[in-house]
Amino acid sequence: MSRHHLIILLAIAAMSVGCNRGEFGKRAEGGVISADARDDSGNNANDEVDGLNNQDSDPTSGDLNNAAPNVGGEPADRAISLYGVTHNIGVAGYRSQSGGDENVVVSALGLTQSIAIATLGADEDANAELFNIVGTTYLPEEFNGGVSSLLSQIQTAAEPGIVRAAPSVWAQSDAMFESQFLNDLYAYHELDVRLVNFNSPDSARLQINNWYRNQTGGYITEAVSPRGISTDSGLAFVDATFFSGAWEVPFDRDLTMDDVFMGRQERVLPFMERSDVLLTAQDNQKTSVILPFSNQLVMVAVLPNDGAFDAVEASMGPEFFQQIIDSSEPQFVTLRMPKVELAGRLDSSASEDLGLGAANKDGAYASIGDGLGAGAFIQRSKIAFTELGAQGADPSPPEFNDGAAGAEDSIPVVLNRPFIFGILDSGTNTLVYLGRMVR
Repeated sequence: MSRHHLIILLAIAAMSVGCNRGEFGKRAEGGVISADARDDSGNNANDEVDGLNNQDSDPTSGDLNNAAPNVGGEPADRAISLYGVTHNIGVAGYRSQSGGDENVVVSALGLTQSIAIATLGADEDANAELFNIVGTTYLPEEFNGGVSSLLSQIQTAAEPGIVRAAPSVWAQSDAMFESQFLNDLYAYHELDVRLVNFNSPDSARLQINNWYRNQTGGYITEAVSPRGISTDSGLAFVDATFFSGAWEVPFDRDLTMDDVFMGRQERVLPFMERSDVLLTAQDNQKTSVILPFSNQLVMVAVLPNDGAFDAVEASMGPEFFQQIIDSSEPQFVTLRMPKVELAGRLDSSASEDLGLGAANKDGAYASIGDGLGAGAFIQRSKIAFTELGAQGADPSPPEFNDGAAGAEDSIPVVLNRPFIFGILDSGTNTLVYLGRMVR
């Protein structure tokens, strides 16, 4: 049995033998509430995996399983592909932030996990909204099992770099939860519910932000903004995904020079330069370049033609990046791109733009606990591009390709105006990050 199979089976086992509904979780020191059925080691004391059948699954396909589970009583005629799910959710998260003139960074993988967690406890109307963003309807159990397996795959694919999802669930300090929900939350995601006093929003925000500061080594210091939570909040699904990866071929620091980024706000930035053979795609609206990291991940940089940014942005759908990859060909390219840190935020107002009205309303999660107010989906994402790679890349001495030969015949691609980027796992086609730089 593969490690990926085992993750799904362990989750299903915990679901089948967990506490009955009507039993409430217990409170632990440190503002955490956990299920009664878990022992002090953090494991579900009732977990049993003996005798479970090995379900056929391709761990690189992004599918829950190839046996096509029966969903909602319909014929089992399809596998659950999480490739499309991450693209649907990433694009929806992007559009919820793209109405203004700000840069956008969305962790599609992290938002997928937050939505999966919410489906474990949401009522019928809220789940209808959540699965509308997902793009299709699954049983919450199979959706969460698939997301858990996919996260494990992406973490392996990112080695020697790091893709670390840091989801968390925060609830009002006097809330009571059904043990079944707490068991499910731990079985699929190894999470407990953390408790804060939303009646003091500033104090709650400080507590959550301090937790993320510790979890990300100081990289994410403000997961929740002042408008992210309020006294109406009772349950918050918070996410920050940390990405660290080195380019397969680093940029030469000696070629980094200042230039003007001509976005919606012009500014002088250091621009990195690299001449190399890269997969490139061009059409009448855009030029795209694919930059591999030193693992299974790639960055797809999409540079719309002058005046075409809005049209290209509007054309983004689940197949946007895959179509670029499929049409790409190796070209000798001289690429210049900003050395810059970009950040994005999804808070309560943006989550309404995401289409989460019912999922944010008071009482949407009443079936899993008492004392829960309105829900909130919050995400903070940051990513920095440097000569070595993304934030936290291995600072070992780089080995450079000799880009001088043939440089006079290279195609110049200069990311000095608004562009879109995606970071994908080339093995599963999973969208990990989606963003834009416009200023």
